[in-house]
Amino acid sequence: MNKTQVVAELIRVYDENEALKREVEEAKRKALPIQGSAKVDKFDIIDKLCKNAGFLKCFYSTDYYAERFPKVCVKDDSNQMNFITFDQWFTAIGKDTLQYGRDESLLNVMSFNEIKDYFRDQLKATYDELVNKKRGEILTAAKEAKK
Repeated sequence: MNKTQVVAELIRVYDENEALKREVEEAKRKALPIQGSAKVDKFDIIDKLCKNAGFLKCFYSTDYYAERFPKVCVKDDSNQMNFITFDQWFTAIGKDTLQYGRDESLLNVMSFNEIKDYFRDQLKATYDELVNKKRGEILTAAKEAKK
């Protein structure tokens, strides 16, 4: 290896190490609290896990979930892309977004609005994810158009 290759490899290893450190810190933040912690309500942990599982079953049981949610951006009269607010997006979510199994209909025991309200936090996270994805697509398209 020449000097340039050695330096480039050292920089790559350093960058990879920094990325791994960030991943470890993120995993620590997301990890379940240690048993015996005075601030931890064990039933809260179960509730969160079950709520997330229920959300995934209701809204994510297919690979095409994003197509079932309302679009996060619209073109205005001047053909500019504008992102709708979370509240607008949340209001636009329709029953066709639900993906639960045919044998177990939540709509027999809860109204659709009750289901949406129950999963509001998870839907907000989904909205944020869709907005970030769309922003990335727009930026990529803009960069490619400049080339």
